[in-house]
Amino acid sequence: MKTGEKCDFQNIYMTCSAVQRPEEAHLASNVHFISKEYLEKYASVIDVVTEALLTGKPNQSDILKHCKDYGIGRRSCESVLKRYSQGLNMLWHRERAFQKNAWSFERVNKQPSP
Repeated sequence: MKTGEKCDFQNIYMTCSAVQRPEEAHLASNVHFISKEYLEKYASVIDVVTEALLTGKPNQSDILKHCKDYGIGRRSCESVLKRYSQGLNMLWHRERAFQKNAWSFERVNKQPSP
């Protein structure tokens, strides 16, 4: 093919279909159970974070300090904050604050579903 010659391009069409494999169906049925187990494990952390939000501490740094006062570690607190700010078990809404790129949290009026 020489420079400047035109080529014939053909469109290729593909169809995809979503088929759930048996092992995926098994995993989907355990998601509710995993969430319940996690909820039982971190119930005290959830209570302390909820208490911090009710006392008017919406920033993540303030919540972490509040959890530290109760002997709760930073990693477990951050994990709970992230997990329950999204999905079906949402307890609080998370958004970026304007100052120092921090996270700000607002409580959602909903109890977690076990």
